[in-house]
Amino acid sequence: MEMATFFILSINNPNEIENQMKSLFQRIWNWLRTFSFREWILVGLVAVISVAFIQNCTSNRTKIITVTEQSEIYKNKADEEYNAKTILLQEVEDLKKSNDSLYQEYLKVKDVKPLVVTKTLAEVRIDTLEIPTVVEHPSADRYEFKWSYSEKYDSNNYFGLSGTTAVDSVMTDAKTVLDDMRIGSDLILDVVEGNSSNSMRVVARSNNPRLKITNIEGALIDPTKNSLIKSCFPQKRWGLGVSVGVGTGMDISSRKVFFGPQVTVGISYNILTW
Repeated sequence: MEMATFFILSINNPNEIENQMKSLFQRIWNWLRTFSFREWILVGLVAVISVAFIQNCTSNRTKIITVTEQSEIYKNKADEEYNAKTILLQEVEDLKKSNDSLYQEYLKVKDVKPLVVTKTLAEVRIDTLEIPTVVEHPSADRYEFKWSYSEKYDSNNYFGLSGTTAVDSVMTDAKTVLDDMRIGSDLILDVVEGNSSNSMRVVARSNNPRLKITNIEGALIDPTKNSLIKSCFPQKRWGLGVSVGVGTGMDISSRKVFFGPQVTVGISYNILTW
């Protein structure tokens, strides 16, 4: 395969641009015409390998969306309150620096290609609680205070505890035993659009008023790299487009190169996409 070198001269007169462009493309065309069929096959293979290599390099840099802001309160149309956090785009390798615990969770499930990784902290808060108590006197030197309390908000959300406090008759010795404590709670997590075009939000809420969400962390792995998402939303290879601009072309019949304004309508088919 012969190697060709093309030079574009410095042009001071704008009127010379068209002639220089014609000359340049004519040289390129004449050079391409010297290729043999075997050389065209070689060029095609090099192009395919180069595209595959670039695609592999770019796919290795998985993008992650991770929490960067403080929690806020978000209300839906039913006036239900959520704890929410805005999440912004970030690279996976930067996640360890910004949130090591979430990064470690991501590594644990990396092999199964997670779409969303979240970590939500919550606690049951009881500031003051008046518990009904029944006093029993099973023996002359012993008193027992049996107490029990329960709240039920629905079948999944409830709170209850019961126990016994035993003391001697002179109140010098006491012992409390927690017989039973049950807390039922749902935890709803959603990923929704953020306030800006390049952000999203992780929102969480519970129907148990005793459960308070103290912190939300989350990472959304780039869905365009997930094989399941790709199979559900395949990229369209055929396309129809109109382009307007200034360019250089060639008349196939006369093999003359021309330069000027162009309006083209064409059908395209993408052989490789990334």
